[in-house]
Amino acid sequence: MGCLEMEKKALLEFKNGLVDPARRFSSWFDGDCCAWEGVRCNNKTGHVIVIALQNTNNSRQGSLGGNISHSLVQLGHVVYLDLSLNDFQGICVPGFIGSMKRLSHLNLGRAGFAGTVPWQLGELTNLRYLSLSSTVSSNGQDSLKVDDLQWLSRLSSLEHLELDNVNMPSVGETWVKVLNEFRSLSYVSLSSCSLENIPPYLPSLKFPSLVSLDISNNYFSSTIPKWLFNVTSLVHLMLGGNWFHGTVPEVVGQLTNLSTLSLSNNSLGGPVPVSLMHLVSLQTLYLNDNQFNGSVPSSLGQLSKLVLLDIETNFLQGDLSEIHFSNLRHMKRLMSRQNSLVLKFPTWIRTQKNLVYLNLTNAGISDVIPDWFGEVTSNLGGLRLAHNLIYGRVPKSMKLPMRAKVDLKSNQLEGTFPFSSFNFGLLDLSDNRFSGPIPQSIGKAARYLQYLSLSGNFFNGSIPVSIGRLQRLMVLDLSRNQLTGNIPTSLGNCSNLKVLDLDSNDLSGEIPMSFSHLTNLQTMHLSNNSLSGEVPSLISCRNLLMLNLGENELSGNIPTWLGESLSSLIVLRLRSNNFSGSIPPQLSYLTSLQILDLADNNLSGPIPPSFNNFTSMAEIDKINRDLHFHAVVYGAGNYYEENVLLVTKGMGLKYTRTLSLVTAMDISGNNLSGEVPESLMTLSGLRVLNLSGNYLAGNIPKNIGSLSTMESLDISNNRLFGDIPPSIADLYHLVGLNVSNNNLSGMIPLVRQLQTLTDPSIYTGNPFLCGFPLQKSCEEETPTIQPDVDEDEGGEEFWFYANIGCGFVTGIMGLFTVLSIRKRWMDVYLQFLDEIIDEVTAIGKLIYVKVFGGR
Repeated sequence: MGCLEMEKKALLEFKNGLVDPARRFSSWFDGDCCAWEGVRCNNKTGHVIVIALQNTNNSRQGSLGGNISHSLVQLGHVVYLDLSLNDFQGICVPGFIGSMKRLSHLNLGRAGFAGTVPWQLGELTNLRYLSLSSTVSSNGQDSLKVDDLQWLSRLSSLEHLELDNVNMPSVGETWVKVLNEFRSLSYVSLSSCSLENIPPYLPSLKFPSLVSLDISNNYFSSTIPKWLFNVTSLVHLMLGGNWFHGTVPEVVGQLTNLSTLSLSNNSLGGPVPVSLMHLVSLQTLYLNDNQFNGSVPSSLGQLSKLVLLDIETNFLQGDLSEIHFSNLRHMKRLMSRQNSLVLKFPTWIRTQKNLVYLNLTNAGISDVIPDWFGEVTSNLGGLRLAHNLIYGRVPKSMKLPMRAKVDLKSNQLEGTFPFSSFNFGLLDLSDNRFSGPIPQSIGKAARYLQYLSLSGNFFNGSIPVSIGRLQRLMVLDLSRNQLTGNIPTSLGNCSNLKVLDLDSNDLSGEIPMSFSHLTNLQTMHLSNNSLSGEVPSLISCRNLLMLNLGENELSGNIPTWLGESLSSLIVLRLRSNNFSGSIPPQLSYLTSLQILDLADNNLSGPIPPSFNNFTSMAEIDKINRDLHFHAVVYGAGNYYEENVLLVTKGMGLKYTRTLSLVTAMDISGNNLSGEVPESLMTLSGLRVLNLSGNYLAGNIPKNIGSLSTMESLDISNNRLFGDIPPSIADLYHLVGLNVSNNNLSGMIPLVRQLQTLTDPSIYTGNPFLCGFPLQKSCEEETPTIQPDVDEDEGGEEFWFYANIGCGFVTGIMGLFTVLSIRKRWMDVYLQFLDEIIDEVTAIGKLIYVKVFGGR
């Protein structure tokens, strides 16, 4: 049978309430509604029984949105409703869904719903599958929440329950008591639900069918309850990301059916339980990010089905190479970094023929790479040996398959470039002792290379021109080497390049004009080289966040297109070059700018008052955003750590992980003139301000105290005059101050924060400044220093007062001239004066008599 007309109308009304950007309802018009996309009907009755409209794309672009129509209740025979992975932008879950009594499968997971889960869902007594897993909706509203679980207890047929990211901080321990009553429940996922309580004892343990339990990423702060390890039907147990402490009970060995055990990211300590050897079905074991100590039990070698073992970031000791892992025939991933393990390269690895991923990062390995290691690496898709003490040369026998990810950074490896084949997806050799030239043919053979970092070595010679052939390359980091010559123009052909770091070499010549083709570029570091000429146009590089051209020999004016075209810039660093002319006011268009460093150039003219448009410098409460570039290379990730060198309090500090919190303006060491703009005082989020070494004059702005987050302020070596404003003491975060070598006068306002800055050198060079910490007291009156005036200003002042004097003399002379001509007027005027004098004398005598009584 075809679909029923009444149900067809209900479906169309349901469709009309939804937003469908991907036109998934294109078939929902005429004809049999049972043939519409996402709709299935009962073949005998024609009733709609399935509505499956989950978003199957990997992005939100094809998500359904809008409102869910009440017409759904007219589809009373529906047993399966799936609207998951859409984006309903924070609307509530409709309570009327509880009227669809025949539902056995309801999936509204990760669909952008918010608000309280309606109690009416407890009416769905036939429900076997329920997913309400939540996410934060695209408009920023909160995720779903549950105040009590009474409604859930009525779903007696439930087999599968997902409530991930549904906030339930007020349910206490009732979540365990409710779930313990379900006879058929096999899957429970309550990850990231803000749960705080788990009962230490459970008198009547049931859970007869529970196979998978995920209560990770909550706020449990007790020891792990032993009753959990009595649920012997468990196959998957995830307890990671909580605050569990104490030791792991040895009864964990009772879970002989367990395939996955995650205890990661807790505060568990003591030794790793020996009873883990009884988990004969275990394939995945996460013990990372805890406080386990002692040695790794050799009995783990008996877990013959183990595929992944993660013991990273603990306090484990001993020599892991002595553990007999030869039985681990299926081992694919081993991660043991950040422990106190002292390792040689474990010989048992040699037997792992199925190993496809090996991570021994920060594992304490102090050894050379053995020749037999090539037998293991020939099948490895990922090899990470970073942050160890591995020394010597990379053996020539070490071959890796195509597109392999190889990370050997931060060791003591030496020799020339270690590989003759370049078919890697990722290659990181940074911070070792490699030397010699980079192979000129690297770009001809490395056609799959997406991430190349050779920084912090002793590579010399020129940058290979063939690198321009690496069309997939996203990250190129050759910084901190001894490379010479010009930058190849062919690098402009790397159209996917997002990070280019050539910092701290000895490169010369001009910046290639071909860089304008790097339209995906986000980060460019060319600092600390010998580059010359003017900055070529980068107008097309509109995705740039970081532009660092400091410490070179670049010249010309600062380009106006920097402000007009690169609106996403967060860091602009041009210090220590030969730039001249004025600071272009167009830079103030960079509203996202957090660091502006133009120090040590030949810039002149005033500071643009429009700099108050740097709105990111005015934000006080900043969130530490991740500015590091994360390159996903063939399914695996590697970070390029963004960094910038900032001079504060006379010292160069490199900022990395907190870079997004830094706000700084350094325009010191130039020839700037005029006054300090009052508009700068609106940048209340500014942490570092350096205006020293210029020709700035005038007073320090009185409202300088409004720079409430200021940590370092340097206005030394200028021509500023007048008092130090009292509001400067309101800079409660100030730890660095320098006002020396100006013409400041008056008493130092040594109150509040300034009481902590007692170094007299920060005030010296101001002859008329007094008070502690200077030795000059303020007992004698200190003159206020006025600015020197040039000849033009002095001439204007002279003629102003000369005109006033002439006007006064002319007036007096005119009066007496008239009186001398008209004698009768003279007599009247003098008689008037006599009468005035007589009146004043009489009043004086009267006052005297009243006061002194005639004496």
